[in-house]
Amino acid sequence: LSSLEPGEITSDLLELIANEPSLCPHLHIPLQSGDATILVRMNRHYHPDFYRELVLEATQRIPDLAVGADVLVGFPGETDECFQNSYRLIESLPIAYLHVFPYSPRPTTPAATMNAQVSPSVIRQRCGLLRELDQAKRLTFLQRFSGEMRQVLVENRRDEASSMQCGFTDNYLPVLVPADSALENQVVMARLDRLEGNRLVAIPV
Repeated sequence: LSSLEPGEITSDLLELIANEPSLCPHLHIPLQSGDATILVRMNRHYHPDFYRELVLEATQRIPDLAVGADVLVGFPGETDECFQNSYRLIESLPIAYLHVFPYSPRPTTPAATMNAQVSPSVIRQRCGLLRELDQAKRLTFLQRFSGEMRQVLVENRRDEASSMQCGFTDNYLPVLVPADSALENQVVMARLDRLEGNRLVAIPV
């Protein structure tokens, strides 16, 4: 499953992911903002508290679940307090990674003519803070699975620095596989051995 809006994720869907082996334990759930006022201005029909409870329920019911989130930074009206509400919400949740996007006005959209446009320099600063948080979240999630056995999809591309095959675990951990091309495009069991940069080295068994 790829990106799903928060309201589309039901208890039945979580139950299915938890019990159906053909579904990978990964959900990308766009947040956009962790501030209630900004979500209203975005015309998004959920509250930060709903998002919080959804992520907590999902990760409690599916312990190995990787949850990714999109965050849009600098939407018109985003004050320092609004941004801090977003930051604190993300910081408090077991999110595996973020996709951070800076807001930029698009002609003919309602947001382009809203008051309280945020300056580009402030948007850059806030994006930087969230990208630092993203790196910390990614590292924490990777370290949690070091030493475990996981299914790994070995891709048909190599990492230039290490010459190892690239791949992903079933719960979307990026890995490097010291294997030859015979394993390309195959799913194998592997032991997640150690961190190498922002990826784990996965040893096929």
